[in-house]
Amino acid sequence: MMIKRKITSQNMFIAIIAALLIIFALARPALADASSQPSDINGHWAETIINEMLNTGILSGYADGSFKPDAAIKRAEYAAIIVKSFGLSGSSEKVFNDTLGHWAQDPIAIAYQHGIIQGYSDAEFGPDDPISREDAALMIVKAAGLTGAASLDFSDQEKISALAKSSVDAAVASGVFSGYPDGSFKPQGKMSRAEAAAVLSKYLGSNTGKTDPGISKEFNKAGVYGPAEGIEVIANNVVVKADGVILQNLHIQKDLIIAEEVGEGTVTLNNIAVDGNTLVRGGGKNSIHVNGGSYNKIVIQQTTSSGTVRIVASNAAGLEVVIAENAAGESIILEGSFAHVLIEAANVDVKIQGETIITNMAVAAGAESGRINLDANSKIENMVLQAATEIKGTGKIVKAEVKANNVIFEKAPEQQIVDTSLTIPPTTTTTSNSGGGGDSDSHTKYYTLTIIMDGQGTVTPGEAIYRTVQGSKIELSAVPAEGWKFIGWFIYEDEYYTTTSNNPEYEINGIDSNYTLRALFTIEYKGSGSIKDENNEPMEDVTVTLSGEYMETTTTTTNENGWWEAMGLLGDVVITPSLDGHSFEPASTTISQDNPQTVFQGGLTVFYTLTVNQQGQGTVTPEGTFELEKGTRVPLTAIPATGWIFTGWLIS
Repeated sequence: MMIKRKITSQNMFIAIIAALLIIFALARPALADASSQPSDINGHWAETIINEMLNTGILSGYADGSFKPDAAIKRAEYAAIIVKSFGLSGSSEKVFNDTLGHWAQDPIAIAYQHGIIQGYSDAEFGPDDPISREDAALMIVKAAGLTGAASLDFSDQEKISALAKSSVDAAVASGVFSGYPDGSFKPQGKMSRAEAAAVLSKYLGSNTGKTDPGISKEFNKAGVYGPAEGIEVIANNVVVKADGVILQNLHIQKDLIIAEEVGEGTVTLNNIAVDGNTLVRGGGKNSIHVNGGSYNKIVIQQTTSSGTVRIVASNAAGLEVVIAENAAGESIILEGSFAHVLIEAANVDVKIQGETIITNMAVAAGAESGRINLDANSKIENMVLQAATEIKGTGKIVKAEVKANNVIFEKAPEQQIVDTSLTIPPTTTTTSNSGGGGDSDSHTKYYTLTIIMDGQGTVTPGEAIYRTVQGSKIELSAVPAEGWKFIGWFIYEDEYYTTTSNNPEYEINGIDSNYTLRALFTIEYKGSGSIKDENNEPMEDVTVTLSGEYMETTTTTTNENGWWEAMGLLGDVVITPSLDGHSFEPASTTISQDNPQTVFQGGLTVFYTLTVNQQGQGTVTPEGTFELEKGTRVPLTAIPATGWIFTGWLIS
């Protein structure tokens, strides 16, 4: 089975290592010496992997000499190792009926608070049930904030639940999870100790035995950390657990975690490079300050009890922010410059503050009922809306693609592309005039511009229906395919297309009506043929008239070899030769793009004019003017009148 992977970060999370260590630490029996091979892995599919992990000292077997490679991990154990591995903390208010008094009551409650787990129902968790593979993937992905996607091709992928689908995608894309040899994933299958060892082995790869598993560097007191000059490299996770921490000139090779302990405080990051993800779980409206540096991705997860976090970014090129699903219902403030902002959380308030510029902003499918507020001086270059969203404020949106019902703008985007399948198109709310002369309301009026194309080529922006406002400016470009030619832009009016421009670069300004713009391409080819007389000799200087739609060449003449040739012919062309005193059979013929080299070879008939008249008294039969072919015999009779004599035929 082939799986196309898109790696979402340079490194997977060190927490996975710690997670797997705790898995085996949770086993009740005492552990045996790791130097001896367990008795029950000989011939097992994971034998080599397990031995490799045992040799590193990371994993151990049981006191009875076994490893139990196929033993399942329970839901409570998995929740506990996630909480411990990722250093999660919080209240323990949520207690299921079947976790009350359970040894894992507190970690289960903390994992629930962070949106990492959920129960079978509000009352039942099933702590001692084996954890399924899809649930194991979901918990790791949510805790770590992974958002990658893979092109899955598992034979049973339709059995992956809708809840876990995106998490399995991310886990497979990271390379931590994979399928079985038979092409299946077994999403509801139990996750075994051997599979956990395989996950660990995949993460470690060629670095097996060279990492320091389970160790994170923590900063739990206010202060400045990092060298004043140069760069300090930290090989593991970094966790910030205090208000007032300033990090500077650090290269963090794993994840940076702004933990809950920061509360509503401030963390400042000066020239920090993070290879993994930056996970934000603390920090209030007083900000996480990002000054320079480089980041793989900043993932905002469930934050402090205040439910508000502010990210202020400057001089951090290509900064990408993800507002994760478990940040639902919270308030996020963004200020500065951002390359990408992705909203995955539902019912979230996002405030774009000050002179913030966002190059690309997207609201993911499922992130319903969100609100985005744009300050007057803020700007979003490109916006894609795949869920119902309300966009308030008077900031600028240059281009918006609306792919969901119930999208509301307070101020209309300069350019808007609307999915034609929507049943409820986007609307713009009423805005008040601020000038004198009354307080009447004005409504933004939309116009529909439909762009279509005929023939082979491309149109940028592509074929679509655009909702625009008066004064909108749209730049269009038409590029013909090889062998084709761009004819022009045509506007559809009163059931007919009329030419508006033959320039491929076309700019629409001041749109104030609905209309359809058509880009026409047609094939371009060379036509040629020959004209010969009745003796099959070439005829020169014969005029060839070419007629057809969108012709560039309309007439040409034959050369000394009797050939005519015309370049740039478009579509079917009718060819008509003509020469004074000659007629041709056939009188015309047609060439086409399917047969552009068709030779026209018409038959030639030469006619002569014979005028018969008479002088004097008598009769001539026949009398008049005749068009005759060369060699035609014409019997003439001349009969003189009485008293006159016929003197002869005279040629003038």
